[in-house]
Amino acid sequence: MRLSALLPLVLLFGCAGSFEEAKVAGRGVKLGAPPPSAECISLDSGHRNWSAAAKLGGALAGGSGLAEIPYGGDKTARAALVGGVVASGAFAVFAQTEADGFAAAWAEGCTK
Repeated sequence: MRLSALLPLVLLFGCAGSFEEAKVAGRGVKLGAPPPSAECISLDSGHRNWSAAAKLGGALAGGSGLAEIPYGGDKTARAALVGGVVASGAFAVFAQTEADGFAAAWAEGCTK
């Protein structure tokens, strides 16, 4: 039961790491290292947030198998479920595209 409560957190934040944290970790401790700019921190946060949103949308779209459960002939419930799955999948694709855009902007402007 505890594992199922932890699963949504792992799906949302398990692989949504921070570029800035990775850069600092790879740099080691340097006294003269400049702190990241506000723009780089913003791009990094945008990437992390949109990546988490894409994972959530993908997880919700994964519920498409629920459409196979018999609903006693209620086609409205099945149509609503299928519509929700399609919308979640579309949102996941949009969110991942946004995350990729933030990642590309960060890589271009913040890795020097």
